Amino acid sequence: MIGISENKITRKPLLEAVAQTQAVAVAIENKDFDKAMSYRDPEFAESLQAFKASSSLDESLRLPVEKVGGRGRGSRPRE
Repeated sequence: MIGISENKITRKPLLEAVAQTQAVAVAIENKDFDKAMSYRDPEFAESLQAFKASSSLDESLRLPVEKVGGRGRGSRPRE
């Protein structure tokens, strides 16, 4: 499998990637969230922290957030 981790292109055997994905689901099902996070990419943890920080603000301080990450497929640049 070819992916991106910490802004670098990475390769990983497909069966290993599938096993890791399934291990995340099992850890979450067992409520072992620290173990589930250890299987994730560091960027996932950063995105989760950004979400928690933005969603835990006081209502009067809440800001709109469009999207965390790159542009979605099919999105057009603003003219």
